[in-house]
Amino acid sequence: TILNPDTLISDLALLAGKTEGRLVDENKFGSYYEIAGALHGPLGIRLRVRTIWMTERLSGITKFVTLIPIETLR
Repeated sequence: TILNPDTLISDLALLAGKTEGRLVDENKFGSYYEIAGALHGPLGIRLRVRTIWMTERLSGITKFVTLIPIETLR
């Protein structure tokens, strides 16, 4: 929920740390990678997601861009 964003941030970092990204696009700003996996909610519901990350061409810094839900698994 909006009251516990640190949990989501931590879960996204874990997902990114254990799964290699797949290059999906490149442009003058950088390279875009997709990482798919499951996030586990506090009520025991798993949500399969696709996340998009961007590595900036100028700074080399990788940043989270967006999360796209795929489906809920119970």
